[in-house]
Amino acid sequence: MGRLYAKIALFLQAIIIFFGLFFYITLHPETTKLIAQKALKDNGVLFSRIEGCLFCGFTLYDASYQKIFNAKKIDIKYSIFSLISANPTIKEINIVEPNIYPMHLKKQKSKEQNKSDILLPPILVKKLNIKNCTINLPKNEKVAFDLYINKLLFKNRDFEIKSFKTDIKTAYASGSFKGKLNKQTITANGYGTISEKYKSLAKSTVKNLPEKLPLKLKVDMHHLKASTKIDKTIFLKDANLSIQNLTLDFNYLFKENYFTAKSSYTLKHPIITANLDQNILFTPSLAYSIKTEGKITKSLHPLPSKDFQIDLAGDLNTITSELYMGPYRLSIFSTDYKQFALQASSKPHIPKYIKNMPAVFLNQTITLEANATATLKPKPLLKGIVTLDGNYSKTKSFFEIDPDMVLVKSTINPKVGNEGVWKNIPKSMIGEIKSFLYLTKEKRILNVSTLKNFLTLFEERGNISGWANIGNLSLSAKGKLKKDGTTDLDFITHIESIQKLMEDFNVKSNLTIDAEVNSKFNLVLTDHMQLTYQIKVPWYIVQPDSQTIYYGLESKLQGKIDGNIISIDNYTVGFNERKFIQKRSSTFHFDENLSLFIDNLAILDKADLKGYFNIKQSRAKLSIKGVQVHYNGPEGNITTNINVNASISKKEVNIEGDVEVVDATITFKPIKEYTVNDEDIIIIQDIKEPSKTKKSINIHIYSKKPLLYKIPMVKAYFIPDITIWKESKKSTELLGMVKVTDGSINVTEKHFNIEPSEIYFYGSHPINPYLDMHILYELNFNKFHIYVSHTLSSPVFLFSSEPPMSQNDIMSYILFGEPAGEAFKQNGGTESTIGTMLLGTGLKNAIGSATGIRFDTLNIINRPEGGFGIEVGKNINKRLRIIYRNDTISSFIIQYKATKSIRIDVDVRDTGQGINVLYVKER
Repeated sequence: MGRLYAKIALFLQAIIIFFGLFFYITLHPETTKLIAQKALKDNGVLFSRIEGCLFCGFTLYDASYQKIFNAKKIDIKYSIFSLISANPTIKEINIVEPNIYPMHLKKQKSKEQNKSDILLPPILVKKLNIKNCTINLPKNEKVAFDLYINKLLFKNRDFEIKSFKTDIKTAYASGSFKGKLNKQTITANGYGTISEKYKSLAKSTVKNLPEKLPLKLKVDMHHLKASTKIDKTIFLKDANLSIQNLTLDFNYLFKENYFTAKSSYTLKHPIITANLDQNILFTPSLAYSIKTEGKITKSLHPLPSKDFQIDLAGDLNTITSELYMGPYRLSIFSTDYKQFALQASSKPHIPKYIKNMPAVFLNQTITLEANATATLKPKPLLKGIVTLDGNYSKTKSFFEIDPDMVLVKSTINPKVGNEGVWKNIPKSMIGEIKSFLYLTKEKRILNVSTLKNFLTLFEERGNISGWANIGNLSLSAKGKLKKDGTTDLDFITHIESIQKLMEDFNVKSNLTIDAEVNSKFNLVLTDHMQLTYQIKVPWYIVQPDSQTIYYGLESKLQGKIDGNIISIDNYTVGFNERKFIQKRSSTFHFDENLSLFIDNLAILDKADLKGYFNIKQSRAKLSIKGVQVHYNGPEGNITTNINVNASISKKEVNIEGDVEVVDATITFKPIKEYTVNDEDIIIIQDIKEPSKTKKSINIHIYSKKPLLYKIPMVKAYFIPDITIWKESKKSTELLGMVKVTDGSINVTEKHFNIEPSEIYFYGSHPINPYLDMHILYELNFNKFHIYVSHTLSSPVFLFSSEPPMSQNDIMSYILFGEPAGEAFKQNGGTESTIGTMLLGTGLKNAIGSATGIRFDTLNIINRPEGGFGIEVGKNINKRLRIIYRNDTISSFIIQYKATKSIRIDVDVRDTGQGINVLYVKER
């Protein structure tokens, strides 16, 4: 038993001595210094002093390792028991102000590196804090960072980090990241911020850059991956570009030593918008490959395709690029980055992508071939040849471009002279077309010429001049380009004959139109267009058919165009010896749909035309309104209230409204239009194709008080109430009536009073109203009544008197102022015949005096049913005589004297016609 206690005592004594020695060694500072000398300094780790002990940790001051690393302070905290346990653990390591010099790593031999490799058991460092660390790079470049690690596990030659946080700062940018390290792979999320220096530089060209750029990182033994996404819109100021929805993925491969990148973004410009996807590859030898696929979502200019592709590859010496868009292909190649070969081509295609292309080009297939050389050094130069081949023509252009000059010479040769674009051009104007364009900093010249036409524009130091002759159009221009970018040009044009100019351009019209036109224009271009114009038309003629001619003298128009607003300051229109002078201004404007809006078009003194006209749809709505609108001309002096509306389309025209004649003095003399209604008589005239447009008219013309009609010998007061009426596919008609309240007729010193009468319009075509006229003639207390009835073309005259008299006496009083005398009475009842001859002679003289028409004969004929008829005749020449007779029916007799004995009479009546061949026996 005693021996057992002795053994226990010895064991306890040994334990006490062991722990005593353990604590003495681990707690004694000299032990720490000794171990540090052997473990650190002998392996190249230097320090100025060491504090602490092996039991709870130590601190190194001014520690360094050769020229690679130094730190102001390294503090290691641990428990000796946790360090020597089965799972060695270090509580905390703090490294203050370390400096790392990577460039000195290259000087270390691989053998020395192998000696320093120490296989350690798995060690867990709960916290590792690195503060104010600086990595010193060549050319005085530095990277500063703070690193805070939570649970760093060293396992064999591998290690894991549960989580870490780091803040990095360079001269270019700074960033903050959080992440972890697992299975030799680092994953981290954070953001980067551009330094103030480069941010200020970027702001001069880039606007709206994000303050913090989100980044995702992934690093393993094989590659480094980084990705970011920017939702904000970035603007490139000078290029007027913006980038939206940018996504960028970066991948660097360590072993292969190159990097790839993928980007996706939307590129916007005021002219074009496109979505782009790019794949990029770069190697350390600066070999590269870039592949871009794009889709255009918006473009102000026509493009052959919405999709395009760019393949770009090269290295330090060579570059090759291919651009594909629809039928077009562009190739670029260089072996020195100084001189480039360019080749462009297209497959045969119809350029349907060009909007609003004239129909003549829609059936034309074109191909393009171009070869050019671009030189960058010593002086940039681009020159080459472009050939455009089509169905109807071939164009070949030579161009040369350098920083000081642009030169383009082109030739267009027609292939077929009567097809395609040449179809509507007169043969005399078809031929080779040559153009010349020369541009320098101080001079610009443009010339286009054909066999009979030319155009030349010349600009030098801001002064512009030019000349052109195109058929019957001559033009001259003069102006200035100002330093503020304003263009001010004056144009003078002269068209000797519109008809000849239309013939020059093979323009055909159903109307015969001709005019002389002199024009002056002033064009000012700033941020918008302003055009001042003055147009004079010394004369014009419009002939819609062979029987109608309109003409005018000294017409003019003056106004300006400002952007999409058109104004007319004043205008004068000559029309058939009339002149309409308008001093009130008028305005129009266009919208984006090419609709012309008539804000107001001044007509006469107080009328205005308003409405719009859609050019694309050929549709219009117009209205003309005015109160107390006055017109004074050869037709009379008229004041009206107008309210007329019109709706016009390709298929239909509707016009309706009211015209109230407030006051009028009419002096118009209607021109007699002779018509023949016999179906057997054919009149050769202009044949017009029937219009397919449905036209309807309903215009009511009326007056509330009598109006005056006054011409030589006639003065009458009347009240109109008529309607101009037209139904679809029918002729225009007049409906209604005109009341004649009173008036007078003065013929050969005789005064006739017009009693209340009516004229009825019933819609006949041609216009042939019914008459209900009552005319009174008073002489020597006798009243003579003349009643005119039936129609205007076939009037019926009835006579009565107070007191009652015979027809001969009535006519004698009307013509001679006295009854038929006894001198004309003869046996056999010839009184009527002699009286009739006498009356006919008097009536012939009266009509000749009133109308200026001199008849050879005029006879009064008694009608069997009562009343009178007339017969008038006139010799046209020695052989031809025309006679008009109106007794029971109306008839024309054309007498032709073939010989002295033979005469041919052609008798044309309402009921038919006949031909008589008469033999006249000489006496």
